[in-house]
Formats: sequence, C-alpha cells, structure tokens
Amino acid sequence: MKSTKKLIFIELVVLLLAVVMFAQATWAYFSSQAKTSGTITAGSVKIVLYESAVKRDSSGNLVEDNESAKIFGTTTGTVHDYGVIFPGQNIFKNPTIQNTGTNDAYIAAKMTITDGDGDIHRVIGFPDYDEIDVVALFGGGFFDSPAHFGDWNGLNNVTYNDDFAMVQVPKRADGQYDVYFFFTKPITHGEAITVFDQMFFPSEFTNDEMKEFSELRVDIYGFGVQTFGFETCFDAMLGALPEHFSDFSHSAP
Repeated sequence: MKSTKKLIFIELVVLLLAVVMFAQATWAYFSSQAKTSGTITAGSVKIVLYESAVKRDSSGNLVEDNESAKIFGTTTGTVHDYGVIFPGQNIFKNPTIQNTGTNDAYIAAKMTITDGDGDIHRVIGFPDYDEIDVVALFGGGFFDSPAHFGDWNGLNNVTYNDDFAMVQVPKRADGQYDVYFFFTKPITHGEAITVFDQMFFPSEFTNDEMKEFSELRVDIYGFGVQTFGFETCFDAMLGALPEHFSDFSHSAP
C-alpha cells in the first residue's frame, strides 16, 4: 500500500450493504408431536438480523442514529446505501443477530464481500495467497477479540478463539470473498450477538486504491439452528443448513 496520504481525493464510492436473515431451514430439525397421555409442545428456533440506522456527524463520519428505527433484514434483502465515502472516514455498522425463539440456538453469520470491477485484493490482500485482510476494513465486536490463526475443524487459515471462528473462502476470480463466523456458544431467548460495529477506510488510502472500492458491496446473512442433536455450531450449520454452507461440505460430520 502506498504511504502517500491524499485526503483530497474524493472519488464516488458507493457502499451497498444488505442484511438478509435465514432461519427457515432449521424447521427440518424441529418438530412437535403428541400422544394420548399428553401433548408435547415444541418451542421454536427463530432469529432476527438488524443494524442501527446511521447519520453524519459534524466531521463527516457516519455515526449511530439512536433516534431512528433499526434496520431489519428480510429474506429478500434490505439495502442500506451509505453514499459517498472518503479515505479516513468511519462508518458505524453493527450487524446483530438476536435469538427471538423460545429455544437455545447456535448462531452463525456470513459476510459476502463483492468488489465489482475493482480488485480490493490489490489493496488489502496478501501476496502469497488469495485471502484479504478484512480486519483492515472492519472493527469492533469479534474483530477486536484476541484470537489464534491456524487449523480449526479440518480447515486451514482460520481465525478463532473459545467464542468464535472466522473462516474466509476466497473466490478472487469472481471478485468475491465469503467470510463465515461460527459462534461457539449457544444463545438463549432474547440474547444477541453483534458481529462488528465499525467500517473504516484508512486515511492513507490513495485515490487509485479507493477506486478499487467504488463498487464494494457487503451482504450479511444470519443463521440459527437448534442445539439439540448437535455438539458444535459448525456441525449444526453443516447438518441443518447445507445449502448455505456448501463451501464446507468436505468437512461435514
């Protein structure tokens, strides 16, 4: 990355960030039954995915807008357009997954980063392999947790600790990078997990580097699966939602 600081460069950079919630496939692993001696009433596995609205402060950063309603994801997608972005600008963004069902649930999230015609790998990539350094653009939440980097559940190059694992599946030829978050501890009714709470573009990014983000799009997906029958979050996601975790089918239990 070039060290020259050029804050005057203000190319049109539009970030389209969508939040989408998936939970319906978990029903295949959850049912209710009855017998003559009594009725067994089943609970539910249900999640919602939301983030706070934002507003510009006097310095031009996008900060949390507590006076506006939260933005809830839907299965068809909710687009949150942040408008023009500049080097050195911070954006408050806090995708949060909440368990609104009556049963404990394993929770996971997927972040799909698409760079359009750009090549964000050139700016925040690694020279020897296809992953990108997402920590360069996101902060807070689990991104700030001390973690190891190595092998996890038969997968390589995983960032993990006792609370979560972050797995990146690069698809550089398609200009797409899928980043998965597996939260190891089940959450109960009403509990919520905030994946991260900040996006930022370092002030040292040059005009040419910012151009690589001109069509950046980040899609966030949330997943909830019952805990019964599964020992780990990873097993639960691969077992109950294989269509959304096909990147790991080779690791299925």
